[in-house]
Amino acid sequence: MNSRQLFYSLSFIDVFNKMKQKWYMIFTMTDETYAVNCNLEDQDKEQVMFYVALFSRCY
Repeated sequence: MNSRQLFYSLSFIDVFNKMKQKWYMIFTMTDETYAVNCNLEDQDKEQVMFYVALFSRCY
């Protein structure tokens, strides 16, 4: 695990704890997903964060 992933994930730990895919979200946190997730609105945030991480990983 990259140290940047660890620090990026720490800033979202409260949101990740509410999600079923907590460990997946931690390991898919990259520079790009962090930038997108920081700018999301609160409505359906967890679901959008999951799809951003999934599509980023697939890409």
